[in-house]
Amino acid sequence: MRRNKSFWIFKFLLMGMFVIPVLVYSYNQKDINVGRYQTFVTDFTGMGQPPCWDCLGNYYYDGFYNNLIGYSGWWVGVRNWEDAGGDNHSIKITGAPHGGGQTPESWVVPDENGYPMRKYLAYEAPTVEVDGLTVSRRFPLDEWDEVNPDAIPGTADMMVESTINTDMGLTLHQRVLAWSASQYDDFAVYDWTFVNTGNTDADPEQELPSQTLEDLYILRSTEWSFGHWGHMYGITDWERYNWHSAYGERPDDSLRMVYAYSARTEASSYDNFGDPEVETGFIAQPWYIGEVYLHAPKSVDDPVDDPTQPQMTSVYSSEEQWIKKDLPSLTQEDRNHIYNIMEEGFSTAFTFYQHGSGLPSMDGSVIQQTSQGEPTHHYKRMDEMDTRWNADIDWIERRQDMMDYTSFGPYTLPHGDTLRFVFAQVAGSISPQKGMEVGRKWREGTAGETWPTKDSLQIATELVDQYPAFARYPNDIAPNLNDMAKDLWVTTSKDSLFRNASNAKSLIEQNYNVPVPPPPPSVGITSQGRQILIEWSDPAPGKVDHYKIYRALGNYYPRLDIERGQLIGSWEAIATVGSNVTQYEDQVENDNGPSRGQDYYYYVAAVDAQGNESARYLNRTTQPASLLREPADDLSNIRVVPNPYHAKARDFLYQGAEAKINFFNLPPVCTIKIYNETGDLIKTIEHTNRSGDEAWANPAGESTHKYMRTESGQIPVSGIYIAHIETPEGKSTNVKFIIIR
Repeated sequence: MRRNKSFWIFKFLLMGMFVIPVLVYSYNQKDINVGRYQTFVTDFTGMGQPPCWDCLGNYYYDGFYNNLIGYSGWWVGVRNWEDAGGDNHSIKITGAPHGGGQTPESWVVPDENGYPMRKYLAYEAPTVEVDGLTVSRRFPLDEWDEVNPDAIPGTADMMVESTINTDMGLTLHQRVLAWSASQYDDFAVYDWTFVNTGNTDADPEQELPSQTLEDLYILRSTEWSFGHWGHMYGITDWERYNWHSAYGERPDDSLRMVYAYSARTEASSYDNFGDPEVETGFIAQPWYIGEVYLHAPKSVDDPVDDPTQPQMTSVYSSEEQWIKKDLPSLTQEDRNHIYNIMEEGFSTAFTFYQHGSGLPSMDGSVIQQTSQGEPTHHYKRMDEMDTRWNADIDWIERRQDMMDYTSFGPYTLPHGDTLRFVFAQVAGSISPQKGMEVGRKWREGTAGETWPTKDSLQIATELVDQYPAFARYPNDIAPNLNDMAKDLWVTTSKDSLFRNASNAKSLIEQNYNVPVPPPPPSVGITSQGRQILIEWSDPAPGKVDHYKIYRALGNYYPRLDIERGQLIGSWEAIATVGSNVTQYEDQVENDNGPSRGQDYYYYVAAVDAQGNESARYLNRTTQPASLLREPADDLSNIRVVPNPYHAKARDFLYQGAEAKINFFNLPPVCTIKIYNETGDLIKTIEHTNRSGDEAWANPAGESTHKYMRTESGQIPVSGIYIAHIETPEGKSTNVKFIIIR
């Protein structure tokens, strides 16, 4: 049996000429990858860095220099804790580190089958084949996963489950749920249950069988670090420019959440809010991302949701010293510091470590009060601060990120009792297509025409609640109508964030039972002469009303092709067929049919009578299909396309595909030998697919090269070339073509 992968995280502090190792953790991880929001979780409850290739690449696009780093951690603090030896600790701190790996204070509790972590699926994963080869991961499945809808709460597509003990005697049972349905695929739900088991180590014995945990607080930290296209306009990678803010601290707020988004940087010579790519204007980072808190109990005896929790929200530096320490190395001063943060946040009365100025707190007259009438503690919303740049905030330093800190409590947790908390990692964004449309107009100076209100003052007024700098510093942040309109489109992503957070909240209200589409069908794609054949299975007999066939050109998700200045990989529905149909022929003769030489990607959505359709992430192809010609018998009809091949015209030939020269009307099997003007053999291609097509293309995995390569890896120079084509029977012909570069 193949084991789960073990991952090691090495963190180093560079101090002068010395490199000091800080943390070394191992853990198991499972991907959350059925919807638009994708990440991974660890058996020690951490949320690791979501790689943009698989995570926000699916959520928005695969940006060449797009980078969003996300880390989270949690700590628990109690007063008057007595260890198994009878020693009393005025403050006891435990938890999982920032990033979520194993610590000397926590232990994974294997399930009844001995597995430290388990992923459950609600249905059998589909298979996806292109031209006879399996090309898509099955979520991925591995030997420790199982299809078991009864193990998953409600109607979620997927659940990852694990349990850990801590040296406090507090056990955390983690369930992470994900949906593929379109209204519920922008987030991952974390359902946590803390149990006072009294078990302080890895074995089943209870070392503290009767201790009550007093004045218990739970602190979460979440770091979002936005990368950018900085090298293109002179901003270094260390100049952070994301804003953090919060919602829910006021009695009339409908949600409780913290969130982050990118902002204009002072070092930029133009308005780079949303991170527009300079050549095309494409808005590279319009998304908002954060955590929404869906359930926090009032107490052990009254487990209903408490709207005054979290009782503390704050934004502060990710360079806090205690974050970088192993728990055993924390001094008592460190522990007091952490507990004070849990109680009051980073208040003006609290100075510690390198940041001594304190932070402004929200006015007590507008914040939530606890059920006992005590004030909660909240950092002033950054959206409402009188600040142009994050560099204007005195505690922000170069080479540091901001981090959200959120705490719940205080609770009294007797031995054997539980506390349940539910939150979701959630994102919201405009579409890549809108990002391209608005960005192009902004680049041209006409973005103001894309927003109904053209009066600059009115636009600035509309933006006040979204991004405060426009109202206070319009000449610095968005100096003209063109900038303001572009920025207003970016801030509509906040509306998407809040809508998605509200959808996550509705899940809790419905006990995770929401309408879901039928399971996705398995799909097979076959490249043929004048068509591409799409075939699929019936995933749920009697539950499917019809099928929709989708196609993307050039890539399998929206992606900015920097060299061409194009947005490729946009999906479009090309056909709808009845539930009794299990194949579709994407023919050249169809309206908007495929074109020869282009790369195409497909998925098939199963749709029920209510219009719920399965998601593309479950059965889309990740390798291209393309039209093939029927083989020819007459060698005189062989053609080279394009001829001449002009390197500068390459961008207009094949969207999203590598540079290539096509040979059409070939016999089913032949050898193509390419010679230069001096008669040197530079390339041999064996044509064996029994079609009429073959291509001289870039080496596999090197699609960024502008030119094909010779046998020795050289770029062919401009000139006349001869292709000698010979069949196994000895028939042959010569075809001349030209390369211009």
